[in-house]
Amino acid sequence: MTPKATVRRRGLSARLWSERWSYVFLLPTVVLFGMYTVWPIVSGLYYSLLDWNGLGAERPFIGLANYREAFGDPLFWKSLGVTLLIIAMTVPLRVGLILLVALVLNNPRLPLAKLFRTALFVPVVTTTAIIGVVMGFIFDPAGGPVNQLLLGLGIVDQPVDFLGDPATSLWTVMGVHMWKWFGITLVLAAIQAAGLRYANRVRSSS
Repeated sequence: MTPKATVRRRGLSARLWSERWSYVFLLPTVVLFGMYTVWPIVSGLYYSLLDWNGLGAERPFIGLANYREAFGDPLFWKSLGVTLLIIAMTVPLRVGLILLVALVLNNPRLPLAKLFRTALFVPVVTTTAIIGVVMGFIFDPAGGPVNQLLLGLGIVDQPVDFLGDPATSLWTVMGVHMWKWFGITLVLAAIQAAGLRYANRVRSSS
């Protein structure tokens, strides 16, 4: 090993040792990410190669047969098309709305700005199951608050089945999806803005 490589290796070891506590604090996140994100993905890919319905001990290996069956099912392609439509519609709308909301929340004269930021982020940390139950109640045609409001204002003359009617269900799901993930996009935009401000500060001081 050359002297330059030796010095570089010692410098790397010294830097890793000086930052050892950072890696210690990151360890729980890495472990939980591996347990609840990486492992389910890997196990899901493995189970997709088996002829298994989730019950029973027999799990014969069938290779790509499940994928061939899925790709030959028209419902699979219809579901894929609906998913792509949701992405194509919600992402630009969410980004556009976030720009407007960020301008409002970054106003130093806005009272309770931190409370509004927290309220926008609460759906992100709320589980999908809970949101599904809550939204089922909110959009319930047999007494949900949305239908009660629309009927009270005279906008509609009969309850609307937002989640059961094909004409409204897709748009309702899009709205709930945007509301669910609005906060995380806002946080990412704030982090990026903070990084740009820090880079400009470093550039101006150098």
